[in-house]
Amino acid sequence: DSLKYLFNASKSYDEDRNYGGQIEWYVFKIKDQEIRSRIPYITHFFTKKGEHTVELVVIDNQGLSSNPIKKIISVG
Repeated sequence: DSLKYLFNASKSYDEDRNYGGQIEWYVFKIKDQEIRSRIPYITHFFTKKGEHTVELVVIDNQGLSSNPIKKIISVG
């Protein structure tokens, strides 16, 4: 039985956004899976209840990556 979880990275921003900078990719890392998205929302289905570590990195239009943000979420 899968457990659905919506990730929202819409509060992310490019530090040079006032000068034309913008986010190109949102990269979510969940376990050994990497999900790249052009939009800040993804839905992921977990197979197990419990705590899971999730990491987010954003990549801007100059190819620069943010520092990773890690969060432990509780599913189920």
